Parts: sequence; structure tokens; C-alpha cells
Amino acid sequence: MSNEIKIGILAIVTVALTLWGYKFVEGSNILTPAKVLLAEYTNVGGLRPGATVMRSGVKVGVVTAVYLNPENLKTVVIEMNIDKQLQVPKDAIAEIVSADVMGEKDVYLVFERPCSGENCAKSGDYLIAGTKGMLASMVGNPDEVKAYVDVLNKGLMNAIDSLTQATSDPNSVVSKSLRDVDVILQNLKATTSNLNGLISSNTKQVNAILKNVADLTQLINGKNAELERIIGSVDTFTRELAELNLSKTVNNAEATLENLNKTIAGASETVNELKVALAKINKGEGTLGKLVTDDQLYQQLERTTTNLDLLLQDLRLNPKRYTTILRKKSAEYELPEEDPANKILPEAKVENK
Repeated sequence: MSNEIKIGILAIVTVALTLWGYKFVEGSNILTPAKVLLAEYTNVGGLRPGATVMRSGVKVGVVTAVYLNPENLKTVVIEMNIDKQLQVPKDAIAEIVSADVMGEKDVYLVFERPCSGENCAKSGDYLIAGTKGMLASMVGNPDEVKAYVDVLNKGLMNAIDSLTQATSDPNSVVSKSLRDVDVILQNLKATTSNLNGLISSNTKQVNAILKNVADLTQLINGKNAELERIIGSVDTFTRELAELNLSKTVNNAEATLENLNKTIAGASETVNELKVALAKINKGEGTLGKLVTDDQLYQQLERTTTNLDLLLQDLRLNPKRYTTILRKKSAEYELPEEDPANKILPEAKVENK
């Protein structure tokens, strides 16, 4: 087999599959034997090709075409592919109904009994056209709707009778509830009246408050530039504060405080030791304590210091007297005209040697 023949066969198969898929998407299967029935309407209410044809809730076909009658352009013709095994009488009604509240339409085949022979519709025959509104499509048989309405009416009347009987008895729960509701309404009315009076009596104050709010708003609007500058300054301060590495500064401060606490503790210990030393001095313990408490020792120490001062002064005034100590004959001591010892120690008597 040549390549041209293979390509031709592949093209034919592709076209056939495409046609079958298109028809299948529309709702018809070209592989299933079917007959074409038609119906003519004055208005199809938005029925579209692909709509389902139903019989007793079972799908028996699909609408394949919807178009205007070319002879008068006033009526609409629909074509339906119906399962060939279904025997549809010629007097069957093709009724357009609403499939849902969104407005989708289906076609229902309505007939009493199956047909046989010449009474059955053949391909190309027209069925009787019929339509049913949305409400009728939803509720179904009018007799069933009437039965539902009768039951609902009876139940509603019983409820009204029970409510009337309950309200006529002053001791019933319903009567008490109604009285409570009346009291609540009276209180609400009084509260509303008081509120109206309060509002009326404080109208001036409310107006003054509103005026103050308006003035404040106007003032804020006039200070927008300053507010923006303040907010900018706060933002800058916050950013600079974040850049200061505050945690490190706090740690350093804590270390400094710790060192300060140690210093204070050392100073406190020194003060305590000083207190102990002063207490011992006051008690006369030790050399310094005896010096502070013993007057005689103090006077002797003061006299010794004075004599030492006089000795040094005499050494300065009469150095020859001390340089001839190793000589066999020492120079005669000459008493100064104004002896400092006479002023410091009036009781001292200095003799010439």
C-alpha cells in the first residue's frame, strides 16, 4: 500500500471522527439509528440545539436544529433525533418545558399510549407543538398543585384557629407574651420620647461640641506642615536611637554601675575599719590612743618637740659651739641677748658655761 493511500485513509478517518465528535457533543450519536421528527412553534423561548428530548424522565433524543420556517418566517421549526426503537404516535405533543430556574429548555414527548403501524410517526413527520411556562414546568400536574395548596390551606387555618384560641385566653402563654411585648413597646416609646427631649434640650451643647470639633479639625488641617515636621523629627530621633546601639550602651552602664557598687562596698568597709580604729583611739588603746587620752604624755611630747626646736635654733645661731666638741678646750658659750627659750619656756634657766 502506497503512502498516498495511507494518507487518504487517515484523512477520511480523521474527518469521520471529527464529525462524530461534533455530533456527539451536540447530543446525537450518528452510530445509533434514529429518526428525525419535527415540530413548529410560534415561540421556542430560547430553545437551543443540543437540548434533551425526554419521555417520562428518560432521555430519548436530542434537538439537532432550531430555525425559522423559510416559508413565512413567523414560526420556528425544530428538528429532533428520536431513538428509532421508540414508537411515537402522530398525535404526540412535543412540549417545550423549563429544565431549571436558569431558563434552560428541554422537550417532553407527551402521548397516552404507544402506537402501531400507520399511527406511528415516521422520519420527517411533524408532531403537535406545545409549550409550558416555568411555573407549570416546576410544579407539574395542576391537580397535584391544587392538592398541595389545599393541604397548606388547611394547616394554615388550623394554625390561625389555634393562635386565635390562645390569644383569647388571658392566662395562656401567648396572651402573657403579647402583654409583655406591649409593655416593652410602651417602655420603648417612653425611652424614645425621653431621648427626643434630651436631644432637644441639649441641641445648643451638641452644636457647640460639633463646632469645636470642626474648629479642631480645621486647626489640624492648618498645621499639617508642622505635624509632618514633628513626625519627621520623631522618625529621625527613632532611627538615630536605633543606630546608637542602645543595648551595648546599657551593658556598659551596667558594668560601670557594678564597678561603682564594688567601690562603694570597699569604701564602706574602709569606713567601718576607720570607725573601729577611732573607737580604739577613744578607748586609749595603742600609741595614738594614749597620745589622745593621756594629757601628761601629750605635754611631755610637746616639751620634747619644743626642746628639739630650740636645739635646732641654737645650732643655727651658734654652730661653733657644736664644731668644737672634739677639741680639748671648748669655746665659752655666749648667751644670746634675746634667748628664744625665754619666750617658749619662761621657767627655763640657762646658765653660761
